[in-house]
Amino acid sequence: MSTGISPSTLQQFNNDLVKRLQTFRDRRDELGTTTLIDVLDFLYIHASIQSKQLHLASLERQLSELTQEVGRVREGLFKECETREEVDRVIQDTEEAYEKIVESSQALLKVVDDRAKGIVGGGGNSRTGGG
Repeated sequence: MSTGISPSTLQQFNNDLVKRLQTFRDRRDELGTTTLIDVLDFLYIHASIQSKQLHLASLERQLSELTQEVGRVREGLFKECETREEVDRVIQDTEEAYEKIVESSQALLKVVDDRAKGIVGGGGNSRTGGG
């Protein structure tokens, strides 16, 4: 897994380590009491800090990637919701139009039935009475 740490950052860590070692050497020379264990403790602490800094940088990169992914998913979801709302409107408009067609058809059927009754009822009487 790539840590995402640039070579210049790693070089800076290395430079810091060299400076700190030199500081320890200078203090040892001044005090004459620094032991190898002290240096190793210092190196362990420094390595631990560097490791945590690298881990932090990796987590920050992952967070950035996840934040971008959340944005993409949110945008896609928004578009899909808009599409669903438009489909719902089309369905509602279609149902309303269909209901009007059914009502018109029922009204037309009633008119045809009424006229047919008038023709059958009135026309049959005029034929039998006039003949």
